[in-house]
Amino acid sequence: IDGRVVKIYIKRFNIANPEYIPEGIRSSIKDFTSYIDYWAVDFDYKGDTFHNMRREYKTRKKPKLKTLITYEYDKPGKYDIFVKVVDILGNDTNKLLTVIINGEKPSAL
Repeated sequence: IDGRVVKIYIKRFNIANPEYIPEGIRSSIKDFTSYIDYWAVDFDYKGDTFHNMRREYKTRKKPKLKTLITYEYDKPGKYDIFVKVVDILGNDTNKLLTVIINGEKPSAL
């Protein structure tokens, strides 16, 4: 957290059942991001419905997955952040985080 800006990043990821991944694909895995199809973040999760506010995913033209998502809050407060990671097998891994935003909104340059 820096002022009203929150940075969410993935440092590591373990797939639940790597034995289900064909050997040809498994042998081509270079790092943990190869196991992730996409990930998304709801920066104001209210406990019921996930709102995909920011997302990162791979495509054939963009095969490298970004592991950082940034968001700026309009006002201070306590917020729940829901992170959803979908692996290459279609399984969801979720994480709920709580942050307290106290900072001032940066002034325009």
